[in-house]
Amino acid sequence: MVSMTGGYRFLPHTADIKVEAWGSDLEEAFKYAGIAFSDIIVDVSKVKKKLSREFDADGGDIQELLYNFIERLILFVDLENIIFSDFNIDMKKASTYILNCTAYGDYINPDIHGYKTLVKAITYHEMEIIEMPEKILIRYVVDI
Repeated sequence: MVSMTGGYRFLPHTADIKVEAWGSDLEEAFKYAGIAFSDIIVDVSKVKKKLSREFDADGGDIQELLYNFIERLILFVDLENIIFSDFNIDMKKASTYILNCTAYGDYINPDIHGYKTLVKAITYHEMEIIEMPEKILIRYVVDI
């Protein structure tokens, strides 16, 4: 999925799934990292914004913040059977990085959304967050 400034794609990986997401700033890059996560599990283009959830994540650095953000999304799938198709993200840097998120989506319904694969966990393996002049690039791997 690609917008004017942000998007994501899946990269080749031997055993798991590697995501590359980007945006004009960290908030947009994290948004597309979240959408890509959902697209691993279901056809995210079929997920309507029928409900919303607000949550926070934090981290001592950007990588830990990304890890904790994706981990929260895994918990929504595992505990509430909810998948998200859009995110409003606000980040702040204090003594740690803090992410405030409103996520929009629906309860997973394989008849509507299809079903691709189960994500077990995010890993730090091959995780990268690269700040470039025109965009922020995020790469992460999930264990399936």
